Amino acid sequence: MNEFNVIIANGEFPIHSYPLELIKKAKNIICTDGSAEKLLNMNIQPDILIGDMDSTKINSADIKIKILEDKNENNTDLEKALIYYSENFNNEKLFILGATGLRDDHNFANLLLLNKYSESLSVMFITNYYKILVNKGKNIYPSTPSQQVSILPLKNINKVTTEGLKYELNESPLEASSTGISNIALNKEFSINSSENVFVFLDL
Repeated sequence: MNEFNVIIANGEFPIHSYPLELIKKAKNIICTDGSAEKLLNMNIQPDILIGDMDSTKINSADIKIKILEDKNENNTDLEKALIYYSENFNNEKLFILGATGLRDDHNFANLLLLNKYSESLSVMFITNYYKILVNKGKNIYPSTPSQQVSILPLKNINKVTTEGLKYELNESPLEASSTGISNIALNKEFSINSSENVFVFLDL
């Protein structure tokens, strides 16, 4: 895997081996304020800490971390981190960990952020259960046979075509419903061609 960066949000902290390995290999680790202490408990130091600092006791006098305090109440700490990332790390691959779990409202808001920032960043959520990304146009994804794949749009879209899945779509409409849940990858890769943004969930 080429160089990449990691943002750790303050949701369910990684325990699966895949996101934990990403933390170890990341070029840069950016934490929202609530996740930094959890990372320090693993004896790993983040490079940047960003947020309104209402969920941490860490300060620059205690440890050598670049701290960016942002008291703007109009966006969440994860969006603060994404704005900073967009301005300073453009075109570098990004994995976001800890973006789901704990709070259902944050789960949904964070998926909306993924949809928004996928327009300008190479970004993917990694949870303890899934890889979550946004597809538009035609893209090929690595997979393993029998891997679960769900394709879900935020709104009804006109055309989706897939290759390499058990239940294929051929320029088919896809409703904003449960229609795209629990498809199955057949081989080592599959493709999706969608006219609009769709969420893709790949189980780990």
